[in-house]
Amino acid sequence: MTDIKSLYDRICSDNLTKDPKNFIHIYEEHKNLIEARITSDYALSLSQYGSSRKSIPYLDKFIQLFKNSSLTDLKEVQMFENVSLGERR
Repeated sequence: MTDIKSLYDRICSDNLTKDPKNFIHIYEEHKNLIEARITSDYALSLSQYGSSRKSIPYLDKFIQLFKNSSLTDLKEVQMFENVSLGERR
């Protein structure tokens, strides 16, 4: 499984965003990862800011993005560890 930093570096360093077709393909291939990262960071920020109640729907959305993933796949997703520990990285 690709991590978000590697994906970002790949898109930016290879100038893949210059060709809209390439960008669309990369986004669609990694949509869950991108959405999960943004959603988890937002939920954790809400929680750390003192709005734990507001963070719950976003944590639920984060969980739903990976509901069909195997335990082996989830162990490779750093975001799951961050969310379970309540940390943003």
